[in-house]
Amino acid sequence: MWEQEVFYQEADVVIIGAGIVGLTAALNLKAMDPALRVCILEKGHIPTGASTRNAGFACFGSMSELMQDMGDGHRAEVLETLQMRYNGLLEMRRWVSPVKCQYEPLGGYEIFTSDQQALFSSCSAEMADYNGLLKDLLGISDTYSLRDASAFGIRTELPLIYNQYEGQLHPGRLVTELIAKASQAGIRILYGMHVASIQEDAGTKVRLSCENGASVLCSQIIHATNAFSNQLLGTEDVTPVRNQVYVTEKIEGLKLKGCFHYDQGYIYLRNVNDRILIGGARNQVTTEGVETFGTTEEVKQILQAFLEKYIIDHKVDFEAEWSGIIATGTSKKPIIKRIDQHQIAACRLGGMGVAIGSIVGREAASLALS
Repeated sequence: MWEQEVFYQEADVVIIGAGIVGLTAALNLKAMDPALRVCILEKGHIPTGASTRNAGFACFGSMSELMQDMGDGHRAEVLETLQMRYNGLLEMRRWVSPVKCQYEPLGGYEIFTSDQQALFSSCSAEMADYNGLLKDLLGISDTYSLRDASAFGIRTELPLIYNQYEGQLHPGRLVTELIAKASQAGIRILYGMHVASIQEDAGTKVRLSCENGASVLCSQIIHATNAFSNQLLGTEDVTPVRNQVYVTEKIEGLKLKGCFHYDQGYIYLRNVNDRILIGGARNQVTTEGVETFGTTEEVKQILQAFLEKYIIDHKVDFEAEWSGIIATGTSKKPIIKRIDQHQIAACRLGGMGVAIGSIVGREAASLALS
């Protein structure tokens, strides 16, 4: 009785998932209608998925990635998604100041190794056109330019392609600040609430039943579980993929500063103070299409070999490692749609949750109230 009256009381909108999408959806709902009863159900004891397990890249697209996406024949969709990513980074500042999430505008760099001369030549030849495209689309000038790789200690003969509008942040502090904002707004957040089933209740409402035996009644549900959305919704074209991340031991005299991408973004690295964070390489193995967290020796060795060949001129050891689960599909455009009269899907962020998550949350909130 007491728990039902306080913790599990009926809500107008229940959001499943306390990541960036779920939290910003909740904040937008309360901003749109302060009287709304909004509840977030999170299965972990902290937000679990990708929001606090990503690499902290505030990025929206390297040259080679955008060129490949354009070449796939979905130009209008690529441009729409690119605009959402860029605007999402601006939208995030509506809720969390750069200082609070330790945002550093150090820029983004694309690395081209000596065996990628053709790819580099293609990208550099298109650079002026893409600068013009982004100026027209986003209102930003001179996005891409060339930089000397040796200035960062990177061992390649080819220049880097620099994106001056990208940066890096602390994902844990970002989510912590969003949680604080949500609490201040009167949003109820319940942890350890792994939703097991959803059933209609008298036709006008739905009940979410959790594995711990608790349940919550509501009128609208926003599924903000990204790669795990298939577990309850069976959403089409959402493929969970594990991304492994490693952090090196302290490196004296580290020159690497900023966010760096290689192999069309499949390998990514950045400095974390005087250490290097590196992750990815999922395109080089066949073991990462899973919903389970964990790290593997195979991916670890690929990333370690890349560091030692191109970035650090000595053997490097890792002192931390983890993984996150992202959602991919045939399109990089996120899914934001109504499933039925009670349920909305807000998922498939394509590994760009930091950039696009707040926009997805805002649009899902608007859809819930429409």
